[in-house]
Formats: sequence, C-alpha cells, structure tokens
Amino acid sequence: MENEITILSLEKKKTQYLVKTTEGDYLFHEDVILRYYIFKDKVFPISEFKKLLLDQDMTTNFQKAIRYLKYGPRSEAEIREHLGDIQGWVTIKKRLSALGYIDDERFAKTMMDYYIRSQKGPAYIRQMLIQKKIGKSIIDQTLQTYTDEIETDVIRHLLVKEQLLHEKEPIAKQKQLILSKLIRLGFSSGPINHCVKEMTFVDNSGPKLKSDYEKLHSKYTKANLNPNECNKKIIQALLIKGYDYQNIRQVMKIDHDFE
Repeated sequence: MENEITILSLEKKKTQYLVKTTEGDYLFHEDVILRYYIFKDKVFPISEFKKLLLDQDMTTNFQKAIRYLKYGPRSEAEIREHLGDIQGWVTIKKRLSALGYIDDERFAKTMMDYYIRSQKGPAYIRQMLIQKKIGKSIIDQTLQTYTDEIETDVIRHLLVKEQLLHEKEPIAKQKQLILSKLIRLGFSSGPINHCVKEMTFVDNSGPKLKSDYEKLHSKYTKANLNPNECNKKIIQALLIKGYDYQNIRQVMKIDHDFE
C-alpha cells in the first residue's frame, strides 16, 4: 500500500543494523530496533515510520553527544554547538540533563575550583567561563564564592615561588615582574596590593648588576663615545633595568652625579 512501508530484511553492521525496506535502506541503532519492534515483514504506516526516523536521528545525536563528553565535561552551549543544527535538541537536552551531563552551574564551579588550584585569579577564570559560553548570571554567581580571602591566600602561595624566581633581580624589577604576573593571571588589585605590601624584598642583584654593567660598557665603548657620554648611557640603561642609582654608581666606581 502507498501509505505503508514494509521491512524486507535486517543485517547487523558493527554497532547498527542495516534495515532494507520497500522505500529504501536505513541504518538503525539497536535500541531503536527494540523500541519499535522492527523485524522482517513488519509493516509500518508512513506516519509512524517518519517518527521512527526522527527517533533514530535523535539517538544518533545523543550518542554523538555522549562520545563528545568522554573527553571531559562540557557546557550546554558547547554540546549544542558540537551537534550542530539538529531536530530534537530539547529532547536530547532533557536526557543529558537527567543523566547529569548538562549542568552549567556545576560545570562553572568545577572549572573555578580547578583554576584556583592552578593559581589563577577571578578575571582569568571569568574569561575561561566566557569562552565556554557559560551565561553571565551563572558566571557572576559562581565567582561570588571566590572571595578576597581565598584570592589573598592563593596569591601568597604564588608569591613564595615568584620571589625565589626573581631574587637575583633588583627590587624595582622584582616588583614589576611580580605585579605583571599577578595581573596577567587575573588577580584583583586589592588582594594584589595587600600581598605585595606584606612582602620583604631583598636585593641580591649585585652580581647581575656587575655583569650587565660590563656588557653595556663594552657596547658603548665600541661606539666610540667619550667617557662622560658613555657613562650617561650606561646609567640610563641600568636604571631602566630597575637597578638602584646608588648601587649603579658603586659598581661603576664614580663619585659624582651626571646631568
């Protein structure tokens, strides 16, 4: 009959079944086969077979989403984008939500906790959540729990490593490098200033100052500058590097100021 489709045969093909009908060949997932009791010689009204095809598409897209999630948690927007323009997204979303795969609030909290352990500030985390296309209200709500106290504690632990890393630099350079790093990692100005004020900076830059001076002296001497002009350029370059003026004069063994 024109309004009916007859199943001619079924054949297992890896993870699906090849179903031959009077209207053509189709691939169906096993759960669709079982749900609609598809077997040889069964006859479907066309209207019901169309529903069956839609169910097959949703099953295919649902399994595609599950495979995508095997590589790590995803936001709702990421899953939706991965699946593309499909029918039945609302149904698929409900199934994924019921299984706990879609929960942007939990996803945002998990991401924030990870980045806090990785010593990142709230501004950095906000950008990461925006990239994951989490809604602004969820981002704001999540970051409210990243308090100044937590942020200050994270910064303090980070500064222990950073201070050791830059201890051979002049104090001005140490502060510049540390402040730049903290800002780049997304920490807030209040906690940054509080923690930096707590720090005790030690100037162990003597050997590096001497080395930098010798390199600059060689450079400007080769430029055929007179001694006075050569010293001015060396001092200017060393000041830019953050060295203390009095320490510069000491290593250069000069006892007068330059205009």
